[in-house]
Amino acid sequence: MNRTTIRVAVVTVICLAASSVAEAGLIGSYDWVAYNNSTAGTPAFSPVGPTVPNVTDYSFDTVFGGGTTLYSGGVAVPGNVASLVRFDNGADTGVGYTAPIGPTSTWHGAANRSSWGSPLVPGTVAHDNFGDIVGTNYELNGGFQNDNGVSTQTLTFTNLDPTKKYTFAAISTQIEWAERGTGGVSKVTLVNSDVTGGFANNTTQSPFLSVGGVAGGDYKIISASTSLGFNLPALTEQWSLVNANLGTDAINYAFLSGHSDDMIRFDDIMPGDDGTFSITTLTFMSGRLENPSDNTLAGSNESIGIDFFALGQLSDDEGGGEDPQTSAVPEPGAFAMGWMGLLALSLYGWRRRSGK
Repeated sequence: MNRTTIRVAVVTVICLAASSVAEAGLIGSYDWVAYNNSTAGTPAFSPVGPTVPNVTDYSFDTVFGGGTTLYSGGVAVPGNVASLVRFDNGADTGVGYTAPIGPTSTWHGAANRSSWGSPLVPGTVAHDNFGDIVGTNYELNGGFQNDNGVSTQTLTFTNLDPTKKYTFAAISTQIEWAERGTGGVSKVTLVNSDVTGGFANNTTQSPFLSVGGVAGGDYKIISASTSLGFNLPALTEQWSLVNANLGTDAINYAFLSGHSDDMIRFDDIMPGDDGTFSITTLTFMSGRLENPSDNTLAGSNESIGIDFFALGQLSDDEGGGEDPQTSAVPEPGAFAMGWMGLLALSLYGWRRRSGK
C-alpha cells in the first residue's frame, strides 16, 4: 500500500465518520433511545413520513379514526398498540405504546395543521436534545391542538423493565406567531400509579414565556381573553412551582408551548412492578400571539399537544437525572466515529511500520 493510498483511505474514513455523526440527540447515557413523530403516521402526512431512519411515526388524529385509531405509514395499527424501536439499530425495544385522544369533539387534529410545524432553533434545549432526529420534513407536521381544557391525550408506555429507570422528553414546535394556538400552553403530567415509582422533573419551560426571557423565570403575564382565562392564576403559580422544584419528584407536571425554546423532560422514571407509566396533556391556556411584543391571547382559542417525543432506558451506570442543556450525548454516529478513527490510526501505524 503506497503513501497516496494510505492518505486516501484515512481521508475517506474520517469523512465517513464525520457524516455519520448525528447533530444532537437525547442527552444522557442510555441502553437505548426510541424516538417517535406523533403526527407523521396519519394518512394526511404518511406520504412523506419521518426522514430519519429508525424514527417511528405512530400517530393518533381526530380527523382519522376519531382519535382512537393508531396509525403508522397511513395504515391502522392492529390493536392500537405499537412497539417502540431502538434508534441505533431499529430493533424492537419490547415497549408498548398507545396514545388515544378523548373526548375528540373539541380536539383539532394535526391534519388540520399541515405546514405549521417549525424547524428547531440552534442553541435551544429542544435542538440540543432532538437536533437532526426530527428530520427535514418536521415543518410539514403541525402540532396537535385542542380548543379547551376538556380533551386530553394520554401517552401510555407498557412492558417497561421494573429494574430500570427511564427518561421521557417531548416537544411541540410550531410556527411561533400569527397562527392559531401560538400563545397556548398545555399542562403535561407524569402519571405513575405504582407506589414505588420515582422521577426527577428536569423540564425547561419556555424562556419566551418567562419573565426576563430566560429559562427558570416566572411566567410572563399574558392577558388571556379566551375561554381559558380563568386558568391564568393557577398557571402563574404552578409555573413557578415547577421551576422551584426542578431535579426533584415534588412536582409531576410542567408546561409545554409551541415555541422552539422549551422541552418537557422527566428523568429517572421508575415504572415499578407493573412496568407502566403514562403522560397526559391538557390545554391550560390557549390563544394567538401576533408577534414577540404581543401580550394578549386573543381569539383562535386553541393550544398544542406533544408531537415528537423520546423515551430512553437509562444505562446501569447512569448516576441520575441529567441537565438537558449541558450533558454529553452518546449517539450512534459517535460510536461510528470512534471505530473509524481507530481504523484510521491503525492504517497510519501500519504505514509507519512498513516504511511506506
